[in-house]
Amino acid sequence: MLAMRLWHRGYLSIRLPLFLGFYLGANSTELAQYSPSILEVAQGATIESYVIGFQMIYLVSIAFGASAFIASLFLGDIRNHMVDRVAVDIH
Repeated sequence: MLAMRLWHRGYLSIRLPLFLGFYLGANSTELAQYSPSILEVAQGATIESYVIGFQMIYLVSIAFGASAFIASLFLGDIRNHMVDRVAVDIH
């Protein structure tokens, strides 16, 4: 995502693999040689890639949560299973 964003914005003069190594490695000394506009595009693309990446995780967790809630509605009485017995003592 980051490399494509920089490529499409026309930053072809920079050496992309070298820049990505500096940016993802947080090498602030080497990043000082790049213009602020390049760093701004890189930061925006990084944020966007996190948003896209966690969107699927968020949606799947909603689906599992809803499924667990619906399944709990059909659960019977569990009082006979709730005892003060420890199945496995770790200590």
